Amino acid sequence: MIYYGKNYLRKLESLAILDRVYKREIKNIAIQEEVGRAEDIGEKTRKTQASTEGSKAEERVDSDDLSEKRQRITRSMRMRKMKSYTNSITGSESYGLSENNEKNEYIQNNKKQNKKSLKDLLGDDLQCSENMKSHDTLYPSENLTDLRPNSDYFKKLPFEILEPYFKELDDRIENLIPSNAHRFLTEFFQQDLSGEESHIRIDDLRFPNKKYLNKQYYISDIPSHWYWQDIGTLTGFRLIAEHVMDAKIGGLGTKVEGLSSRMDKLEAKMEDLNDKVHEIRGWIAR
Repeated sequence: MIYYGKNYLRKLESLAILDRVYKREIKNIAIQEEVGRAEDIGEKTRKTQASTEGSKAEERVDSDDLSEKRQRITRSMRMRKMKSYTNSITGSESYGLSENNEKNEYIQNNKKQNKKSLKDLLGDDLQCSENMKSHDTLYPSENLTDLRPNSDYFKKLPFEILEPYFKELDDRIENLIPSNAHRFLTEFFQQDLSGEESHIRIDDLRFPNKKYLNKQYYISDIPSHWYWQDIGTLTGFRLIAEHVMDAKIGGLGTKVEGLSSRMDKLEAKMEDLNDKVHEIRGWIAR
């Protein structure tokens, strides 16, 4: 697997934004089509009413001036049809212009919004968090796949989802400067360590503390100011992931040791039983 780091997450975010814009454009076009259908239905209804009025007028024609009134009715119906046809042409042209203007304006606004969203990704955590709140308020159904660091979706990702990135990292944990390492260990593990001690613990990568055994860690467990601030962030993730894996392996090791000790006790009991069986057989043989 190829590791892209921040650029990869930004590409995912931009793709998600473009997908949302595409869906909104489809929805907007569908709404405009529904409006057009409603106008067509109204136009057909008006034509039907006009033809009904014309037929009623024909029934009221007297036999004396039948031909003259027929001609008058025919002329009036033709005028109505021409007027209706002219109105439909004018309406469709204005509708097409308004639709194009609204669509172009919508696309331009979304381009500006996309640029703003991508710009927010490069900002600090506080600004990103404020924009996240406004984004979730405007589009509550779209925050489920938000990969920005302060989103609820990102914070609830388990560490296992980041394991492929850890495996592709070439940077060693020793590249962390002692101050960052010390800050990381003291805030996450809540241990009061000096810079030298924290550096030793990083080199060791083993924390024999039962407090962290069999515990599910999430991104939200890490201090917020560690998001994407320096190269030590991902290595910090790697540190926790390796610690969690070591803790899980250590937990399995203790379980295996417990099982092996139980097996030893069972074997000792079996030997005692065998000795007693031999003694009983010796007594019976006498």
